[in-house]
Amino acid sequence: MRRLSRRARLSPLLLLLPLVAGCSEGDGRQGIAGELGNGVFYYLCAGDSDAQCDDKATRGDIDVATGAFPPVAVGGRFSIDFESNDTYDVGPYTIDTANDFVTSEETVFQAMAPGVAALVAMDGNTAMDLVHVRFEEAKTIRVSQTETNTNLPERIQGGVSANVGGLDVELEVDAPTGLTGRTFLRVVPATEDGRILAGALPVTWRGDPDVVAFLSAPSDNVVEVQINGTGPITATVGALETTVLVGGGDP
Repeated sequence: MRRLSRRARLSPLLLLLPLVAGCSEGDGRQGIAGELGNGVFYYLCAGDSDAQCDDKATRGDIDVATGAFPPVAVGGRFSIDFESNDTYDVGPYTIDTANDFVTSEETVFQAMAPGVAALVAMDGNTAMDLVHVRFEEAKTIRVSQTETNTNLPERIQGGVSANVGGLDVELEVDAPTGLTGRTFLRVVPATEDGRILAGALPVTWRGDPDVVAFLSAPSDNVVEVQINGTGPITATVGALETTVLVGGGDP
């Protein structure tokens, strides 16, 4: 389905409608029932660095605790798709917003400030349905060792969050982790109370080449590494940075 994003003047009544979230399944990913009851909205990944898209899925899951889309980190990029309940009305639809703290370029939105934005599915000049998306500031970032279900060694236990297609073990910051050899590392933005935020943010992994070799793109929030020595690996997400110590000895 083709999606376009553009700015438009919307009725203030649309922006004051309450958030009424419902769940629906589509292409294996969950969506949010539109607040006018005319269709379903889906959260779409705008890049591989989105913490909601670690398994490289196109669509992100809803927040099971709230029944809504996961909050998007300020600065994060994302897209929204809409499917009508009317099987004879297949679009194409545009997704519009009148909120000044959201910008859009082609099909991608970017959260610019904390708040709640109403995103409206338009069919020409007709508002088909709308959904609200919350934006929050990332206060911390969390690094974990992660594996997919198809490559899950017995030593990986515990979890940081779902939606990675496997399991995560959070790594203690600035403390020896004992990690050696080949593995996957994951970094995610989070709120002060530990909730993982959605949205593609700039990500950078750094480390001494004698300590770690990056086997996949260091701009992805999940990176495959070969750890050959002892020392720090630094992950940067947006304006936040953290360091974990890998290897079996003293750096």
